[in-house]
Amino acid sequence: MPERLDVAAATRSFLEAAVVEHGLSPRTVEAYRRDLERFQSFLGQRERRDVTAVERKHVLDFASELAASGLSPRSRARTLVALRRLLAHLRAKGVLSADPMENVELPRFDQKLPRLLSAEECEALIDAVEADSPLGLRDRAMLEVLYGSGLRVSELIALELAGVDRRGGWLRVRGKGGKERVVPLGAPALESIEDYIERGRPLLARASSREAEALFLTR
Repeated sequence: MPERLDVAAATRSFLEAAVVEHGLSPRTVEAYRRDLERFQSFLGQRERRDVTAVERKHVLDFASELAASGLSPRSRARTLVALRRLLAHLRAKGVLSADPMENVELPRFDQKLPRLLSAEECEALIDAVEADSPLGLRDRAMLEVLYGSGLRVSELIALELAGVDRRGGWLRVRGKGGKERVVPLGAPALESIEDYIERGRPLLARASSREAEALFLTR
């Protein structure tokens, strides 16, 4: 039979493991701590401070109390994720003989689409890059290509120097599944690429120990 363990002590053990074993950020750990304090308070009101006595009905009652408190579905889901990870941690350590949250569904909430930058904001972002160094020339060219072509970031960083046709004004792009396509570019992106290839890339390539095929290089 699992040994009795105070829920506050169990929470401290879990948060320490979150830092040491899983490398979670201080912000995430602090969010877990606040969410789990809600659960501790919930159990305390019912005079249940032994985590080994937590049952499925307690989890469901806690979820119902969160809903009745007026928390948004997103906040409730985050709190229950913290609880799920705590209980899974205790199950893995042998403190619990079963997981009380098994098959408990989390609240559903609508995912908001990311806000798109306006044309003016995109231009301001590009203009903010100081193109007076090899890295500045590279960054400006990368932003111009992203803005002018709609490539994914993964496609952008995978571009090869041989895949640029500066005279024809297009890029050869390798996308998902290795499929290749040709993407046209406008004059601003082509001019930035030209400037980067002529004045920036050679200096970055010189610092490399081997010849690089990538269009955009790091130090």
